Amino acid sequence: MKLRIERKDNEIRIYDKDNNEIYYENSEVFWLKSKRDKDGNEIFWENSNGYWEKRKFDKEHNEIYYEDSTGEKQERKPETKPEYKNYENLDEAIKEAREK
Repeated sequence: MKLRIERKDNEIRIYDKDNNEIYYENSEVFWLKSKRDKDGNEIFWENSNGYWEKRKFDKEHNEIYYEDSTGEKQERKPETKPEYKNYENLDEAIKEAREK
């Protein structure tokens, strides 16, 4: 696993190979960890206070599921893309629309 460590002003930051911060810690012993999927979406994070969040994403990077340590859960259905069909002209499309 290729990682980059940065230390500055009593803080530690660790980055993955795509330059996403995946760990943070400060001198007050607060820390935060995160995980990303192969597309770079943040799918999980947790902190030293015990709070965490989970997320799932569809192929277009839209969040479709959310859950956190307080018990909140949300599931979102992916948006359906509008369907397009080829017509010779607008009149042909109008005719078909009126027939349905």
